[in-house]
Amino acid sequence: MLRRKNLPDGKCIKVQCTNRTDISHIYSEIIRHAKVNVSTEITNKISGSADAKGTVPGLELKGVLNIGRQEKHGFQGFSLDNINYIAEVIQKTNKKVVIEDFHYLSKEVKEKLSFDLKVFRDCSVSFIIMGVWSEDNILSYYNRDLSRRIEEIDVRWKNEELEKVLEMGERKLQISFSDNIKKSILDDSNGNVGLLQLIAGKVCLASGITDNNSRSNRTISNINSLANCR
Repeated sequence: MLRRKNLPDGKCIKVQCTNRTDISHIYSEIIRHAKVNVSTEITNKISGSADAKGTVPGLELKGVLNIGRQEKHGFQGFSLDNINYIAEVIQKTNKKVVIEDFHYLSKEVKEKLSFDLKVFRDCSVSFIIMGVWSEDNILSYYNRDLSRRIEEIDVRWKNEELEKVLEMGERKLQISFSDNIKKSILDDSNGNVGLLQLIAGKVCLASGITDNNSRSNRTISNINSLANCR
C-alpha cells in the first residue's frame, strides 16, 4: 500500500516473487514488462520418412528421405545472464524495478540477486526490494560489496496502529479477540501489519470463523487457536 501510494504500478517494473521464482524468471519478467522485442531463432528439423528407389545402369539405389518439420524457439544473441544488457533495457524505460515478496525467494536466488544488484548499481539502475525479514542489512549479508550502496527502510507499525487494524477487522467480522490473544497477535506480528493480518486470519480460521453472517458477536478466547497457527 505504501509503495503503490508513492510509486504506482504504471510507473515501475514490478516482479512478484513466489517460492518457485528463480533468477531467470525475475529477469524474464523485467524484459516482458519493459516490452522489449527480442529476436527469436527458429530451427527446422526433418522428421518422418518416405521411401525412394531408383536404378542407375550397373547400380541400384535405395534410401529413406525424412520430410517432416520441427521448430525450436529460443533467444538469439541474448542471454538472461547478460546483466549489462538487462540494465540497458531498464534504463530505457526510465522506471525503477520493484521486487515484491523477496522473502519468498530461496537462499540461492537471494544470494545470486544480491551479487547482480552490485552490477545494476554500478550501471546506475535502481531496484526496490520489498519483503519481510527480521535481520538487519540482509542484502549486505549475502554480498558485502552492497554495504553503503543500499538504503534499508524499516517499516514498522506502532502497537496502537496495529490495534486499530485488529479492531477494524473485529467490527467487520462481528468478532472479538480476548485480551490475551490480542496481545499475543500483536507480539507475534513484530510491528508488521502484513504479519498481523496473516496471523489474525489464521486464528479466525482455526476458530471456525469464515464469514460475518453471525447474528451475534463471537469471541475468540481459546489460546490453542493461536498456538496452532505458529
